Amino acid sequence: MENSADKMKKMDDIVKELGMEEEMDRLVDSFTDNFMVSGEVTEDLQETLRRSPDALLDMIWDCIVRKEPAEEVERDRKEEELYQAIQDDLKENIIYLEPKRIKLFVKVAYGMPIDLKHTATVNEEFVPRGWVFNFVENGECTLVVGNELMQILKSIRGPEMELKFAFAFYVRSAVNICLSLYGVISREKMKEMYQVLMEGTEGEHAKLQGWDITEALDAMEKQGFFWCDDDYIISPYLQTEEEYKGLLKEQKGKDYYLPDDDVIAGYACGGFLQKSPEYEAVHSRLTRELKDSDMAEEMLGDIAGYVVRDGWGIPRIMDCLYEWDVIFDGSRSANRLTAALSEWLYVIRRWSECGHSRKELHKVNEELQYVVADDRPKKKAAERKVYPNDPCPCGSGRKYKKCCGR
Repeated sequence: MENSADKMKKMDDIVKELGMEEEMDRLVDSFTDNFMVSGEVTEDLQETLRRSPDALLDMIWDCIVRKEPAEEVERDRKEEELYQAIQDDLKENIIYLEPKRIKLFVKVAYGMPIDLKHTATVNEEFVPRGWVFNFVENGECTLVVGNELMQILKSIRGPEMELKFAFAFYVRSAVNICLSLYGVISREKMKEMYQVLMEGTEGEHAKLQGWDITEALDAMEKQGFFWCDDDYIISPYLQTEEEYKGLLKEQKGKDYYLPDDDVIAGYACGGFLQKSPEYEAVHSRLTRELKDSDMAEEMLGDIAGYVVRDGWGIPRIMDCLYEWDVIFDGSRSANRLTAALSEWLYVIRRWSECGHSRKELHKVNEELQYVVADDRPKKKAAERKVYPNDPCPCGSGRKYKKCCGR
């Protein structure tokens, strides 16, 4: 897989080929002027807010305060309210972050290096909340977490915080499972899934009994884990009312799949990729073509999402692989992958089937029509010559010449 330096070089080469250097420079300058803090780095949050450009403050205000339009609030009041709002937002919401996001935030807070992909995540998720600020001085960029936020980060220890993290983990797991399996779910069924998860615990179950997940769901909605309409919790992959109501129409009259422990464990962290034996067969075939196991897994992870959400079949998948410049050794290699894909798609759980696979529902495997049969003539097995004094093949125990060979 490419590292960050390779990706940056490739991006620079593309920009040069397209003759867009000046336009890209303007975009970078605009981003720097509007969303980065110029000059010497400081870890004092008040000082950072004082030096931040208006556009950056407005973005943070719209993300975590939102009680009135940012453009209608005076600058002094905005700085003052954001100073406290950013700290409150971190205290209330850090427990709802996925573990990998918490780990990323900690790495940034302690000045540890991160790659280009994670830098993009920081700019998309943490900077708009004011948890991280981008400083630029002499062309060098530095990600900084304010001292006040560092104190909050250091305080998330002890039995009470552990209990809060446990509670958030179970709520987040329930959300991940429901949205991965169904795409859209009512709050009532979401709470049922939470209770199913809690039944699998003992000590924690007793301590968390009676905790209302409504507040947690509201916090997760604000963070963009999902969006809501009336009583429905909806995956962010469904972006409009028309899309989610269309899915509900497809699901009407179908029973929801009730996951067992293995499926719960597989979906609790989110995503659509379950590493079944059928998946492993596809992964093995694709790895042979790419000579890169990690890249094959990344591609199949993306493809699995499209199968689950949009019902992709073999033709669309093969088109996608060709678009990704996957080159097969020949038609036999492509046919073998197609055969493996047909079995994998048959066991993938789909939104349209309320979390069931087509195999579980005993539906026809429509993907088999794209599997090319091997019509090469088969070699006949060589027939062993039987001599007169050999034991007779019929199993009588007599010699062949005195039995069937007479």
